[in-house]
Amino acid sequence: MPTPLSYPYDVIPDRNGELWTAGMANDRVVRLDPKTGQATEYQLPKSTNVRRVWVDNSTTPVTFWVGSNHGASIVKVEPLD
Repeated sequence: MPTPLSYPYDVIPDRNGELWTAGMANDRVVRLDPKTGQATEYQLPKSTNVRRVWVDNSTTPVTFWVGSNHGASIVKVEPLD
């Protein structure tokens, strides 16, 4: 994980072979390309305490969904690249 104190809980692969997770303690989503080792972080808008994550492979680009344990909400991350 690129940022300390991430503490990822779940990791989900997408149809492109990239891995998606989110930190329980730092409120960042991470997309990792295991072929290159390149990690992209997405800062979430507020404290979430992420546990379970889900990747929607039916969208283009793939969409990452996570529930916010601290905010009683669902967060959608849609990469622009």
